[in-house]
Amino acid sequence: MRMRQARWIFVLGLGLLAGTAAHASATPATYTFTCGATAGKGINLTLNSFTLQTSVTPNTTGSAAGSKPAYAATIHFLSNDFYSILQTDLIDGVMLSSCTLTERVVLNSSSTGTDIYEWTFKNILFTSVTAIGSDASNTSSGGTDVQTGYMQATFNFNQVSFTYTIEGPAT
Repeated sequence: MRMRQARWIFVLGLGLLAGTAAHASATPATYTFTCGATAGKGINLTLNSFTLQTSVTPNTTGSAAGSKPAYAATIHFLSNDFYSILQTDLIDGVMLSSCTLTERVVLNSSSTGTDIYEWTFKNILFTSVTAIGSDASNTSSGGTDVQTGYMQATFNFNQVSFTYTIEGPAT
């Protein structure tokens, strides 16, 4: 069991490192987050950014001594109507069976294709949903000095799988 947990931690770390290396000579990445139907509507978000966290909590009591992995993720997206769906799921304690986060990186102009990093989460439970606004001096507004609002959702999950693929040359 411990070896399996270590393998998942390694796979997550390897995926994040591969994504970082690919970004060095690529066009900006695009991120999407999709889940099956919830509150009568599927979730399909274009993300601004995300963070994935894997931590290990030591369990030193009883016959279950060892380590237990804990997984969490935070997604950032522009304001839209999915905020109310995520908020309802949070308040009602809805557990989603599966969600997918996909990162697509089109390589440079002499492209060999598109790198695709995909994380599939199982048993997702939202722990917070936040609406965030900023003043007109924010640095992420592309120099236009406009007020920017975005949403943030944090969720826990108990299992994750990671895949990396390359699609044919970009056109």
